[in-house]
Amino acid sequence: MSRAAFVALISMGAASAQDECASAAAVATGATPFDTTTATPSVEPWSCVSGAAGDLWFTYTAVGAFGLRFETCGSTYDTAMEVYTGTCGALVLVECNDDACSLQSAVDIAAQVAGTAYTIRVGGFASSSGLGTLTVTDNISPPWDECMGALAVADGMTPFDLGIATTSADPWSCGLNVANDLWYSYTAIGDGPASFETCGATFDTVIEAFSGDCGALVSEACNDDFCSLQSGVSFNVNRGETYLIRVGGWNGASGTGDLTVAGPGYPVGCVETIFAANNGGAVGGVAYMDMTVSQDVTFSGLGTNYDVLAGDPVGIEMWITPGTWTGGRNEDISLWTMVATDDGLAVSNGNAGLSAINFSAPVFLPAGSYGVALISVGDGHRYTTGGTGFQLQYASADGVVSLDLGGGANTPFSTQLFFPRVWNGEFCHETLGTVGTTYCGPAAVNSTGAAGTIAATGSDVVADDALVLTASNLPAHSFGFFLASTAIGSSMPGGSSGVLCLGGPDIGRGVGGRILRSSTGGVFGIGSDLSAIPHASLGSVPVMVGDTWYFQAWYRDAIGGVTTSNFTDAVCITYL
Repeated sequence: MSRAAFVALISMGAASAQDECASAAAVATGATPFDTTTATPSVEPWSCVSGAAGDLWFTYTAVGAFGLRFETCGSTYDTAMEVYTGTCGALVLVECNDDACSLQSAVDIAAQVAGTAYTIRVGGFASSSGLGTLTVTDNISPPWDECMGALAVADGMTPFDLGIATTSADPWSCGLNVANDLWYSYTAIGDGPASFETCGATFDTVIEAFSGDCGALVSEACNDDFCSLQSGVSFNVNRGETYLIRVGGWNGASGTGDLTVAGPGYPVGCVETIFAANNGGAVGGVAYMDMTVSQDVTFSGLGTNYDVLAGDPVGIEMWITPGTWTGGRNEDISLWTMVATDDGLAVSNGNAGLSAINFSAPVFLPAGSYGVALISVGDGHRYTTGGTGFQLQYASADGVVSLDLGGGANTPFSTQLFFPRVWNGEFCHETLGTVGTTYCGPAAVNSTGAAGTIAATGSDVVADDALVLTASNLPAHSFGFFLASTAIGSSMPGGSSGVLCLGGPDIGRGVGGRILRSSTGGVFGIGSDLSAIPHASLGSVPVMVGDTWYFQAWYRDAIGGVTTSNFTDAVCITYL
């Protein structure tokens, strides 16, 4: 269509006629031009962009049962799009998208019911407006017809129709002349048994489940007849791992049915924020939030969402500040402490879900409230924005960890701030077992009237690289650090009120790499990287199988107004 024809069509008044939901213009498949330069903002809040750009409304009734796509790709300005079901005044959001094809927008609906009516809203990011094209593509052949395009499913029922499915080349482990198959992927949210079945389907089905990747599949279970002529499999799954499920027809049969999934539940110690991959921050950008922990906790890593391709390297830094990140604290880096970095091995899972990040050493947080800053490495975070609101709250099922979200910035610890920004991610706190044997106790009493104590948790297996040291019964807000040595000892250093229970000339100071400050409750702790234990002569040394290490905490104190220092008791760990 020429520009002249485009402008002529727009001048016919279509834009003004569809400026509100109630007067939405019906569209068919193909391209429909639009112009939002004279459109006004509707009262309905956006769920993925902010601002007051003018918007136009359209309706479309689906004709197929497979893929459906709405897009504004190629439009002349930075668009935004929302797709709904329901009716004006009672709209149900399907998806909101800001940037899918450069600065333009797209919404993909993987599976649908023919005859479903959709309402489409097209606007702009911030106050952007201009000329564009809404393109509708219906009944797209499902990409999950082959393993590489497997459709992600979760617990519950997912309808399927093998009527237009083709037969994949991958051989089946059971069944006869199995054909017309579709593929699904399932990512376990917990550890334990998971079941997949097609009971109630209209035809004779076969089902097979795999671990591994397309091209290197490992069959976990295969079944022909489980419930009459329909199929079902069950096997143990591991949290965070993705499995592929293939549904086909016995001896070439096809028809409709539901894939029913029942997997292990979400761990009670995890808290996951809302996920919507609709907005991304800058590389090196920061996501801010508040975290409250009702008891001492340890984190060995986290899950977060990135926008780079699956397999690309990514990473993260975790910083904390006492209390809250708000009130301008996000602008002053001197108020923050970096407590964790990634282990350098993380790769992106794509922008369709969480990418697992392991810390180089576990993070220990005493009970209390903290401002948290997560700085992305390798790519920007994904956020949920717009109508999500500010200070949105999430909590783990056991009530131990709660999050208040949040804000974000392209430059950490600067005056720049965007909100609301709800970080897409997950924290899971851990209960670590006690390791080692304490000795040299009780320690000398400190200004609180109690003796400081040390505890070691994690694992005594070197390969696990899991050690968290915790000092308790300390004065509030006292500075200190952990000491390490391969020799035992007993001495009272000058200026100290306590006994040093480590010996040898190479006592290392600052296990975990930093000076600590005790909480209001008199606790500090840190995770340690077993490949880099501090050593007075060599800087740092790795823990080796068969080594015995001794650890103790040193801390500042004041008794009767006189500054002194003290020690906790000590712990001995022999590594396997």
